[in-house]
Amino acid sequence: MALPIDLLSQADSTRVVAGAYNTSLLLGAIPVLGVATVAVLERRLSRGTAALAWRAVVIAMALVALGAMLPLSWRAWVLPELLAVPLQSLGATEWNTVAATGGYAWPRVLVGVWMVGAALLVVRWIVAHRAMTRLLDASVPCTDPAWAKAATRAVRAVPTRRAVEVRISALARVPMAVGWWKPVILLPAGLDHFADEERLAILVHERAHIAHGDPWVALLLRGLEVAYWFHPAVWLAARRTAVSCEGAADEWVLASGVRASTYASLLGLHAWPQPGISALGFAGRGALRQRLAWITSRPRTLAPRLALHRMVLATAALLAAPLGTVQLTPTRSALDGMMRRDRWETRAFAVSRLAQRADSVAVAQVAAVSDPSPLVRAAARAALVRAGQRPLPPTA
Repeated sequence: MALPIDLLSQADSTRVVAGAYNTSLLLGAIPVLGVATVAVLERRLSRGTAALAWRAVVIAMALVALGAMLPLSWRAWVLPELLAVPLQSLGATEWNTVAATGGYAWPRVLVGVWMVGAALLVVRWIVAHRAMTRLLDASVPCTDPAWAKAATRAVRAVPTRRAVEVRISALARVPMAVGWWKPVILLPAGLDHFADEERLAILVHERAHIAHGDPWVALLLRGLEVAYWFHPAVWLAARRTAVSCEGAADEWVLASGVRASTYASLLGLHAWPQPGISALGFAGRGALRQRLAWITSRPRTLAPRLALHRMVLATAALLAAPLGTVQLTPTRSALDGMMRRDRWETRAFAVSRLAQRADSVAVAQVAAVSDPSPLVRAAARAALVRAGQRPLPPTA
């Protein structure tokens, strides 16, 4: 039986790895920009605004990943030579394959490793989805008048376009907001002893997640984690988004009139069957400490308006959409430096790009007849033909 790495030819594997590297550079730049922006403005931003920034980062990253699958592309000549080194290696692999000068199998190995990692994450997601389905199947509508009263107050505090059902599940251990199309607030059984203010805090917190589309943001993050599980920026964005979205929901709770002391106690070590699990399950113990510190010493801020929230996310989507189709390419100075290297593979890579630039076609034309390596000359002629240029210099 063929292994996953045998499903693609060497040339196909090389192109897949090159495309993944191109997209990885873009995916790395977006959350780094988000970290820098939030770090600079964090003291001035509300929790909701910081969460909005990270939701925009996730949407931008998802659109870049989707745009990489489109057949359209445009070139940006921005890469310094250092960042172009992996592309040079891939170019060397491709040309060695064409020239049959040696076995460069590492792109196929990388594709195989990626398939294994992606498959494991898909399995993990399926297991988690089935567990959530079991929670919903075991749930019943909440008919407690005290919870119904709190739900009415929560609707006024956090309006949403869609109706949100409140259900009780004996299998649930903490409150949670689930569902993409039909949102549901799922409550654990046995919370009858909670005070009215505590009930309101729980429902406002979960409604805030639904109002801001956090279940959809989580879905985008799961897709990014499967496709780019090897990328540190994806996991950074996932963690920062999780923490900031929890903080934004906390901000809605306090804006609804719930006392900080009551809410801090609710999140702390006494309210839940498993202490602190409401925050630990999403972002970890350190994030819970951050949330409690902010709740008990919060500035006077208001939750952002939902209309502004949607407008910012739509703007981020419009700005990010073209980025998915960009092909990052070395700068002219980086390509000129590569042409002076001794390795023929590096010069073949450089000349194939120089032939695509109007200001460097002549360099490729000269290389097509005067480069000492016949493989570089062949690469230059092929690149000139693809670019619609004359394969030979006019003065040859």
